[in-house]
Amino acid sequence: MVLNLLFTLNSLYVDSVPEKLPQEADEFVKLSLDEQYEYLKVLHGKILAFNSKLLQQKLNETESRQLERIVAGARNTMYAAKSVHDAAADVQQLKNSSKDEKYRFYREVQNKVSEFCEKANEIFESEDPYPALAEVYRQVVKEYEDNLQGFYHPGAYSPLEMQEISTLLNFNREMISALKSIVFALKELLLQSGNRNLYIDVTGLDNRICAALIKNAIECCVSLD
Repeated sequence: MVLNLLFTLNSLYVDSVPEKLPQEADEFVKLSLDEQYEYLKVLHGKILAFNSKLLQQKLNETESRQLERIVAGARNTMYAAKSVHDAAADVQQLKNSSKDEKYRFYREVQNKVSEFCEKANEIFESEDPYPALAEVYRQVVKEYEDNLQGFYHPGAYSPLEMQEISTLLNFNREMISALKSIVFALKELLLQSGNRNLYIDVTGLDNRICAALIKNAIECCVSLD
């Protein structure tokens, strides 16, 4: 989990890192971003291989549930890593942009991801993770919706071309997917069965993304007239 958080922070060029790091993190941070991603993929593969070996043995019900949670947690951390990796081109474009709107959005997301990773690391070390984990998830969804509302705001991104707005939307969606996957991984790894029903309805968010694109397209056409 900590290595996944480090990969997320490094991918957004965040300088601060969690204070408590496992020994293997020292070598991990020396790798390039592509090498870090490949390392996480190999680690995920080893977990799946270990799971296959254990499934050949006779496990009791408790052991089977624990194994399922570990595999689910590993799967979600890999989902998170893939989302972050897929956003790499967008990160470079926004990070190096000369347009204030694009660079400002990148910095806002960078700061929020840094805060999220710090909280996630604290939750991972917590003896009672449920309240903080539920709050972090609600905050992640809220920030995503707030960002979408920002795209609705008249004139907020009017200086940008449609392709640039699409980059912002894609970056926003990839990062929110990564953060949600990290939360779900923490849920599987840390929470007892009685508290694992952590869910907030986000139905319709993709439709609102499309609506935001259409709205901005209309505004751009009007401004050209």
